[in-house]
Amino acid sequence: MANGDPAVNAMTWKQIEEFRAELNHLNPYDRSVVLQILKIEDCNYDRAGNQHQLYGLAVSAKRYVVYTRHKLKFEIIKPSEHGLGIVYVPDERKRYKPSHCKDQKTTYPRWIVEAWERFLVNHFRNMQDSENVLVARDLWFGSLPAVMRIRVTTANVLKALRRHDPGAAKPYNFALSPILGHDGEYCSAYTSGLLLRRPIQAMTPFIFIGKEVERKAQEGGDISALENTGPIKYQAGQTINTRAADPALILRAKRFTMRRLMRESGVSQHATERFLRGGRLHPFTRARLVQAVEKLERQIPTGTRSNLT
Repeated sequence: MANGDPAVNAMTWKQIEEFRAELNHLNPYDRSVVLQILKIEDCNYDRAGNQHQLYGLAVSAKRYVVYTRHKLKFEIIKPSEHGLGIVYVPDERKRYKPSHCKDQKTTYPRWIVEAWERFLVNHFRNMQDSENVLVARDLWFGSLPAVMRIRVTTANVLKALRRHDPGAAKPYNFALSPILGHDGEYCSAYTSGLLLRRPIQAMTPFIFIGKEVERKAQEGGDISALENTGPIKYQAGQTINTRAADPALILRAKRFTMRRLMRESGVSQHATERFLRGGRLHPFTRARLVQAVEKLERQIPTGTRSNLT
């Protein structure tokens, strides 16, 4: 299933069932609840409910396309949106639904399907060097700037956007945030072309970080794209319990004076200063500061809350 060559990847249904049966010997669950640990999805069946031959082309564990072949034509059955779902493309066409598939509930953005179709065409056109195949740049959306949509659903997002343009950001509206361009710089209003992978530079000493921001960034709409606060950093001797407060909470707390934070929380000046700097805190201290910030926010008059955010 990895390289998309039907001659290599074809498996009979008998072989698949034998493989499932062998694997199911490792099933640790109650068989009345989980009958099989390797489930055959609805995309494995055609509209008539018969199993049909599927082929796959995988770039990585989560970036793949599953398709069928009808003579010389491909039909995309299940295109992965990983790495593409965060990109906003103004495509107003009806979402794609594979015709020869039992699953008629799941739909996909048409531009993502078109990208995978082009990838498949290029792949089979370059079978001798299939690992070096790139998607052609003449797709209709290839000249559009690469941006992701940031939804204005919290006060922190609203505050971050108003620092860029005080009059433009409105509650429940959205903004567009640029993604890294082909030249290694952030996309501008006119950037277009093939995007680059995010560069990684190893430096010492190593710092252990959490994955919270990364997980959100894959889905888009993450405030870290605007705040550049980054993920949680775990210092030497630090655990999940003795960590810094959430960056968004720190931004909310900075709307109030340190004196008010200390009075409402009962936390010392030294600990409050460490909290505002993003230093690690004892979980009890952090919880008291969270309660203090929430209490102070409730005291803000309703008509003036938008001005403070």
